[in-house]
Amino acid sequence: MEKMFVGIDVSKRSLMAHAMDQDGKDIFHSFKVKNNKPGCNKLIDFIYKHANQADFDVVKVAMEATNVYWEHSFRLINNSEKLNLNFKLSISTFNPKVVKNFKDAYNNLPKTDSVDAWVIADRLRFNRVSNSSVPEEVYRPLRELTRFRFKLVKNIHSEKSRALNLVFLKFSNFENEAPFKAFSEASMAILETFTLEEIANKDIKELAAFLYENSNNRLGGSASFDEIITDLKKAARNSYRLKPKMNQAITQTLSMTFDNIRFLQNQLNKSKKVIKRELKAIHKPLILSQV
Repeated sequence: MEKMFVGIDVSKRSLMAHAMDQDGKDIFHSFKVKNNKPGCNKLIDFIYKHANQADFDVVKVAMEATNVYWEHSFRLINNSEKLNLNFKLSISTFNPKVVKNFKDAYNNLPKTDSVDAWVIADRLRFNRVSNSSVPEEVYRPLRELTRFRFKLVKNIHSEKSRALNLVFLKFSNFENEAPFKAFSEASMAILETFTLEEIANKDIKELAAFLYENSNNRLGGSASFDEIITDLKKAARNSYRLKPKMNQAITQTLSMTFDNIRFLQNQLNKSKKVIKRELKAIHKPLILSQV
């Protein structure tokens, strides 16, 4: 069976193709198209024309799996009726690092614009890759959602770490002596709104009303509001003091960081709902870890 090997170098904007026969003779080289649907269809037509003219029975295609830029063209080529009906078609992918290592192994590379595509085609000719496929449609949405969720969790952890550093600068004894957690709604409201002097000197009833309003009466534990406020005032008195201008800058930065955390947490909650919905489409149960 006569075989044609096509290597495709993928970038965000273009697809660069090089083809050779099983003896390594070039069929075409440096054929460049835009990385969009019309461009990929043009490449498919070009592959078909050359494979048909030379009476090839098998068309093997491999491409560089660059970021996400390969996926649309992979599907379009893989599902091409023109290629599948007329030839035995297979399509594979290379990791870009593998392509680089392949290039390093060659002493004399062709001086063409499609050198990466040539390397991919030549390695394909020696059967150095196995057939690949994109994830099944039922799993792909879940994969994208869980990756996004993972990034959200990392970003939340990062923002919380930044916030705790700012909390120490503004209210150094907060984590040691404050009667509630740093990222409760009551804590964030207190830290965004008041200076240490205001907390230490504010009327107990006014501070209690503020905490009640910003916590929905859910500060946790069995302590009364009076005990909570007494501990909070003590923590404020025992903390280091910043100069007013520095305190203002830290408070503003902290408030914006809290806004980031609130937003990211809201996005995380939304993502959990969507992931649960997608899980219903999969027969095998998966466990979604809690954050």
